[in-house]
Amino acid sequence: MALYNKGELRMRIIKIISLIILLVIIISLPVLAEESQYNTMPGYQEVIMPIGADYFIINGVEWAVKHPVYLSDEGVTMVPVRMLLHDIYGFYSYDEIIWNPLDISVTIVMYGEREITFIAGKSFYIINDDYEIPYRKGTSEIVDGVFYVPARDLGDSYGLPISWDAETNSTIINRTHNSVKPFWGVQ
Repeated sequence: MALYNKGELRMRIIKIISLIILLVIIISLPVLAEESQYNTMPGYQEVIMPIGADYFIINGVEWAVKHPVYLSDEGVTMVPVRMLLHDIYGFYSYDEIIWNPLDISVTIVMYGEREITFIAGKSFYIINDDYEIPYRKGTSEIVDGVFYVPARDLGDSYGLPISWDAETNSTIINRTHNSVKPFWGVQ
């Protein structure tokens, strides 16, 4: 059995602690990458969301998604609110997304001054608790625990230019970082 003096023992302890910290960091990396896989693309963004696909194409790169875009029974493109705003745009375009289980709604707080509320089953959204803006078509829905809203209305409320590509059966968002200027129709 080898005996160590205090200096050698201290160095061994430091090496063991450093190794443990390094292992924790390495084990955590896949989780951190999964949480922020979309949020690494500042500046110009094109997001192509094929109907029913398990991926989006963001700036030409294919990314797996858990909740695909779908067409409602009325033929309206429905998009998952939290995934789209939080994972793709949220890190510089909103303050928070609040789920209210009492009225089954999602409220997006933008820049600390605007609130946009979507209520499941309703055909309108609310700006700052004052203005009801009717959807062009469709209603907000919860599907398999995920809150979906009509794509065009989310675009209108959030200032995202949304288009449709019939050839690829995809909804497309094109915008630059500085182009987000929501249209609320109100001041």
